[in-house]
Amino acid sequence: MTKLLLISVLTCCTAGLSAQNTFSSPGEYGIALFNEHAAVANKNMEYLQYSVHSEDIAVVEQKRLALIEQIQQSLKTVKAIPPYEGDAKLRDEIAGVFEAYLASFRLEFSRVNTLKQSSRESYEAMEQYLNATTEAEKKLDAAGTRAANAQEAFAKKYNIQLLEDEEKTDGASLLTRMNNYYRNIFLRVFKTSKKDAEFSDALAEQHAGKMDRYRKELDVICDDNLAFLSRLPDFNGDTEYRDAAVALMKFYKDLAANGYKTMTEVVRKGDKMTNEDVDAYNEVIARSNEQLPNLSDAVNIAAERLFKKNVPKPIPTRRT
Repeated sequence: MTKLLLISVLTCCTAGLSAQNTFSSPGEYGIALFNEHAAVANKNMEYLQYSVHSEDIAVVEQKRLALIEQIQQSLKTVKAIPPYEGDAKLRDEIAGVFEAYLASFRLEFSRVNTLKQSSRESYEAMEQYLNATTEAEKKLDAAGTRAANAQEAFAKKYNIQLLEDEEKTDGASLLTRMNNYYRNIFLRVFKTSKKDAEFSDALAEQHAGKMDRYRKELDVICDDNLAFLSRLPDFNGDTEYRDAAVALMKFYKDLAANGYKTMTEVVRKGDKMTNEDVDAYNEVIARSNEQLPNLSDAVNIAAERLFKKNVPKPIPTRRT
């Protein structure tokens, strides 16, 4: 997300722009550049809104391509604007920001999408994917900060009053914090489910040694996750996602410490297991099959609601 500062002047239009891209005042010059920055910021927000609220993959991809097209168009426009009285710092900084955006969408997010394809295979791959996503977003945020700083410096130099667009800057900050909040919880839930899957693989092999090792590792992971989640505050007044993750962790914890321990002991008995052992074994499986899907679904639904609550819905464009 980008930070945006808007000039507050009476001549807030570019009607005085000549064919040679000359400007009669620094305010007029600044507005021409800021308008391009605003156009990119608006397309970025529109893409994000559709990516969160729309189930239509084709529409989301269309918005992504529209964003890239806007960046390219704005970059071309900005580069064509000459320096104002020999001062090219603001123009060059905004052009640099647009170039950073293009690099991120072409390179950083290309890497992100590549990692995403294998992210479900392991915790390490998922962690790498989320870290790459975070780094790409940090670069975009840093570019937006540079643009804001350049705008402030230009306004100070030419004694122009700036009004901060609080809705956009606060929104950008909110979305950055939300992404970090979501990923911190998601990665812990993912790590837990992967360890549970390892136990399930060992169970399929009827390998008591592996089962015992994985259930103990799962137990430790759950303790760590529950300690982390107990210290995690709400997000913007919302606790649903965190609480759903806590409920899931508590269930995994009980499985690791009790249910999976029972199953491991039964498998270890081999031919010496009794009917009571078989009943206890099957009871754990039945309880897991009954409750685990519901708890996992609750986490996924809460995550989806977290995004939809904090990302405004897009306003559909009327078709003429």
